[in-house]
Amino acid sequence: MSCVAAKVVVKKIFDNKLKAKVTSQIEETVKREAKKNGLEYKSNCADGWILTITAEIELDGDELSIKLATTGLGLKGRDTFQAKKSRGVKGIDTDDIENEVLTNTDTAMTESMESMIKVMVP
Repeated sequence: MSCVAAKVVVKKIFDNKLKAKVTSQIEETVKREAKKNGLEYKSNCADGWILTITAEIELDGDELSIKLATTGLGLKGRDTFQAKKSRGVKGIDTDDIENEVLTNTDTAMTESMESMIKVMVP
């Protein structure tokens, strides 16, 4: 079974209190999607993929913008790849901003993983 590991960098976020939670959400999404597709998530992966995911999350009024850029480093002769995903959501509930950020980050990362899985699991 091939494995996958992830390093998450939250490069830009409108509220630093959410940084650790966004990092955890992205890691959990990668773990869930990897397992669902027959990959093992291991922090010391040696025979699969190392994903470096950079996140930028901005808020302008009630409009949330999420940008994810991923570099997939293939180990043991596998190719390297790049993936980008943007998600803009208007009309979010700013009174429940943490939930809005985490839910929409999960959706964006899930969609990104769906395209990356096609490379990681041929």
